[in-house]
Amino acid sequence: MNNCHAYLLTTAFLTSLSTPLPTLAATLTGALLANSSSTDSYHITCASNNNGVTDKLKISVVDLAPNTFPIISAQLIQGMLAVNTTDSNDKDKKYSPEIALQQGNARYEVRINKTAAGIDSYSLNYQCVTKLGKPTSATINRIQNQ
Repeated sequence: MNNCHAYLLTTAFLTSLSTPLPTLAATLTGALLANSSSTDSYHITCASNNNGVTDKLKISVVDLAPNTFPIISAQLIQGMLAVNTTDSNDKDKKYSPEIALQQGNARYEVRINKTAAGIDSYSLNYQCVTKLGKPTSATINRIQNQ
């Protein structure tokens, strides 16, 4: 390959890296301690970006190892509104049904908890999106880690 072709390939590659791509949903993993009342809590702040204004925050959760009781649930809260989702089969490695709150650019609270005593781990999938389903900015802060 001559220098001209190498230069063109390098330029094309670097250009492709600088082109903004829609972001996929973000994932965060965590663990709950043995106490049956253990709860992890997060604030997720949705904000506008080049894709537009946030319409809603969507979340789902999956129960990770160990693949035994207890069952993991997540609550999505914003103001006086709250919705819940549960990974009712922690052995299938599939996320719970997706839930959402349509409160626009806002700070949302997410709580992760379980049904009984025992150490358990989880993965939280979250994404702020526009009315057209395009991703907007999401910032997450851990509030409580139990």
